[in-house]
Amino acid sequence: MGVPERSIARAVHEGKVIRYAPGCYSFATAPVAVMRAVQFRARIGCLTACEGAGLPVWDMPKMPHLIVPRSRSSSRRPVSDLESVRLHRIDDLRASGLWTPVRHAIDQASGCCSPLAQLVLIEAALKAGAMSLEHLRAMQLGTARRRKWLNRWASSTSESPLETVARAGFLCAGLSVEQQVEVDGVGRVDMLVEGALVVEADGWGFHADRSAFETDRERDGAALELGMPVLRVTSRMLRADLEGVTRRVAAIVGRQPRASFPAQLAWLEGAPRCSPGTMRPQLTRSPSREHHNVRRVA
Repeated sequence: MGVPERSIARAVHEGKVIRYAPGCYSFATAPVAVMRAVQFRARIGCLTACEGAGLPVWDMPKMPHLIVPRSRSSSRRPVSDLESVRLHRIDDLRASGLWTPVRHAIDQASGCCSPLAQLVLIEAALKAGAMSLEHLRAMQLGTARRRKWLNRWASSTSESPLETVARAGFLCAGLSVEQQVEVDGVGRVDMLVEGALVVEADGWGFHADRSAFETDRERDGAALELGMPVLRVTSRMLRADLEGVTRRVAAIVGRQPRASFPAQLAWLEGAPRCSPGTMRPQLTRSPSREHHNVRRVA
């Protein structure tokens, strides 16, 4: 852009610009993911691209996730540089642009997060219109069991990650769940379990002021007058003990979780068995042109 090298050197000396790799400079406010993508000549993908698109990431990545061609060697890069990123190697990287499209980034996340965390991404993307059910059915990565489960349970009704996580736990236990239900005299509630218990997912950002606090208590009282107890669950509760929360809900509505509940929940919250370096689409038929596009990006 016509900036003399001596001006860049002076800016580095004065702390206005940082040199984070040979030939790579940035302002101190530049996102780390962008800096690393430039350094590795890569695209930003997977969980990092989902976070950049504003989606709620239940399993927050500890380092940038980048997409590079499978054929590119990293043998000459310092170990410290390689330990600062997580590389996804794919067969073809023809697509342009720094950021991987949301629908492909969510597909890539199958190798880096639990099925539950991926469901959080999918439902948020469906709600925001960044992904469609057709895109969901076209996902190619991860196990067949995971893709089948995601296609069966994904919904655009959830209005927060907490609702997605709580609903997934309840469904695993065999409980019936209705979301965003209008109750006369109470208003719209997050979830109605077995038609008898109101479950509200309380995120701190939406319930931190006194007015919201008072309104919630008024709604709770109105629900109790109708014979519907209210249980409020928080992010800390769901992250720490989703099984315990689900069993409490089942006990309140007088139901026993199905026998397979512990095993299914362990799978739901568990880490994937594949690694980004070995992820490949699992095709059972000749892919269409759209599927070829997914393979190139994802």
